[in-house]
Amino acid sequence: MLFKLQSFLKKLDHSPKDVVGLDFGTTGLKCVRLKKTPAGIILVGADIIAPVLFPSDPESLPNPPALVLPKALQASYGALALPSDQAIIKVLSFPGEFTAETEHQIVPHMGLEKPDLFRINYKILINGHARSESRVLAAGYPSAQAAFAPRLFPLGPPAPCSIEISGLATLSAFMNRQDRKGTTETVGHLEIGEKSSLFSLFTRSVPVLIRKFDFGVDSVMNQVRQGLGVSPQVAIDIVSSGSIDISHWVSEAAQPFIKQLLVSRDFVERRENCRIRQFFLSGGGGAFAPLRKEVEVAFDLEFVTWNPLEDFSSETAILGKSVPGQECRLTAATGAALSVLEKS
Repeated sequence: MLFKLQSFLKKLDHSPKDVVGLDFGTTGLKCVRLKKTPAGIILVGADIIAPVLFPSDPESLPNPPALVLPKALQASYGALALPSDQAIIKVLSFPGEFTAETEHQIVPHMGLEKPDLFRINYKILINGHARSESRVLAAGYPSAQAAFAPRLFPLGPPAPCSIEISGLATLSAFMNRQDRKGTTETVGHLEIGEKSSLFSLFTRSVPVLIRKFDFGVDSVMNQVRQGLGVSPQVAIDIVSSGSIDISHWVSEAAQPFIKQLLVSRDFVERRENCRIRQFFLSGGGGAFAPLRKEVEVAFDLEFVTWNPLEDFSSETAILGKSVPGQECRLTAATGAALSVLEKS
C-alpha cells in the first residue's frame, strides 16, 4: 500500500524538469536549455540570439511584443536572469547568530535611497554564534524592471518560473561545477559582462567575498573608441580584427578596476589566512583576450576560461552557430536554469 501511494504521489509531481535559462544581456539573449532525467541533468540546447533591451520606463510599455524562442529552446519553464548593472549586491556581516532581529537590519544596510522601489532578497552564507559573525548575501533589483521580464511570455512557452540577477546566476553555475567537489583551496571567479562585473572568492566552496563593479567590456570599448576617434562599430571591427595594438587603451580603462580587485583579494587572503590557487573567468571578458591578459598579469595567475556546458551530457544537444568559442558567456543562463532544476 505504501509503495502504491508513493507511486501515485510521484505522478502528481509537477516540479520543473525542462527549463531554459535566459540571460538578458545587452549584446545578446543567452539561452541554455537543461532537462532533468533519471540519469541526471542533460543539455538540450544553447544559443545566443538578438538582445532584448528593457525600456528605461517599463511601465510605459504595458504590453511588450511576445518573445518567441527557437524551437530547440522552447522548454516548459523559463528561468530569467536580469542584467546586473541595475542590481545592488552586498555581503553583509552581523555579530552573533542570525535571528529575526538581524533580518530587520538587512534593508537599512543595503544603502538604498528608496527601498520600496526594489525587490530585495537574501541568503545566509554563514550562520554565526556567540563568538563569531553571520554573513548574508543580500541583493536588490528595481521592481519595475523585474516585473517587465515575465510579460515577454504572455502565453508561453516557456512559462517564467524564476527571476534572479545575472551575476548571481553565474555563481549558481560556478558553485555546482563538477571539479569543485572535495576542494579545500581558495578559488576565485570573475564574471566580466558588458556593463558590470562580479568578483567572487570561495574557501572550501563557501563564498567569502562577492563584490559587484560597474566595469565591463563596454568600458574598454569606449576607451578604444575615444582613443581612436572612431564610431562604436568601427571600434568593434578593429578589436575583432586585431589590426591595431589596443593594449594602451585597454590598460588605461582596466587599471582602476584591477586595483580594486587586488585590494579585495589581499583583504580576503589576510582575513582568511589563505592564498588563491586557481582563478576562473567567464562572461564576455573571458573571450576578450586583451582584457584577460591585463588581469592575468596583475594577478600573476593564468586564468581558466570556464565553459559551463562541459558539466552536462550533450550528445544530442542543439547548439546555435554563435555558441562555439563563446561558451563562457553562457554562465548566467546555465546557472539560472540549474537553480530551478536543483530545487525540483
